[in-house]
Amino acid sequence: MKIAILGAGAMGALIGSCLHKGGADVWLVDPFEAHMKQIATKGLKINLNGGESEEYVKMNAVTDPNEVGECDVVVVLVKGMYTKSASENAKALFGKDTFVISLQNGVGNADILAELFGEERVGYGVLNLASVLVEPGVINANYKTDVENVANIYFNSMVDERLAICEEFAEVLNKGGFRAVYSKEADMFIWQKLIVNCCVNLTCAMTRLTMGQIFDQPDGEKLQRLIVKELVEVANAKGIPMDYEKEWYHWAYEALPTGVRHYPSAAQDMFNGRKTEVDFINGAISREGDKYGIETPVNDTIVMLTHIIENTYDIQYKR
Repeated sequence: MKIAILGAGAMGALIGSCLHKGGADVWLVDPFEAHMKQIATKGLKINLNGGESEEYVKMNAVTDPNEVGECDVVVVLVKGMYTKSASENAKALFGKDTFVISLQNGVGNADILAELFGEERVGYGVLNLASVLVEPGVINANYKTDVENVANIYFNSMVDERLAICEEFAEVLNKGGFRAVYSKEADMFIWQKLIVNCCVNLTCAMTRLTMGQIFDQPDGEKLQRLIVKELVEVANAKGIPMDYEKEWYHWAYEALPTGVRHYPSAAQDMFNGRKTEVDFINGAISREGDKYGIETPVNDTIVMLTHIIENTYDIQYKR
């Protein structure tokens, strides 16, 4: 199986290393030349779980998709706002039968890919993994493979016409060391992770607080409760069964404590004057709410404020 990773930063390189170890012919494709060169010549250095282990994985890594050619599978891991442009600029990767899998943050990327390639050629999923790019060719990864009933990757196809290639993709991931599950329940896990992203990514960005610091504020917790209530209502309207009290408990008492000192990715983007993935996070709640006639004023406000901030980076007061 020939697989390209379109967007091979911290997370893409980690996914690629697993697929490579699982026996696939893997090609990393990313514009970060120093990162690609280091992986191709010396290998990707993976520091796992704060020093638990260390390994090097040498893979094909290029900046030009034309060097790769057509693939059986393309895994898309660019940020959501670049999904369309990155795919269009990497036409060499996609043959008429290439299956495209979005493992990106948030909701909405699969719809963009379906417009480009057709629903029958698109899959989507969610990652229970963490990875940080330390320097070119070096990542710090955090994940566990021994947690009962918890996979590292859940994914599904938009339609059931490509079952064989999805099952093969999952098999390669499992051989490579991840716990991967191809299941219709992927939507549930995607929306559960969306709770995390909606609660902290842009709220931490705008307040410049860590995940723990904003939650410790009475209004911070209240804000997050409202975000989750809107999200659960929209999910239920879509046919994804979620219970507010259960999801709130999981977020506040199980997920949050592991990241209280962390600044989420969107916060880091805003701090550095970059566009964020708000339209695929809180924006997804607004967009899906509109489809089902559900009002989502809290998430709507977060989206609008984020757009204002992003559009005025050049005129904002600098202390």
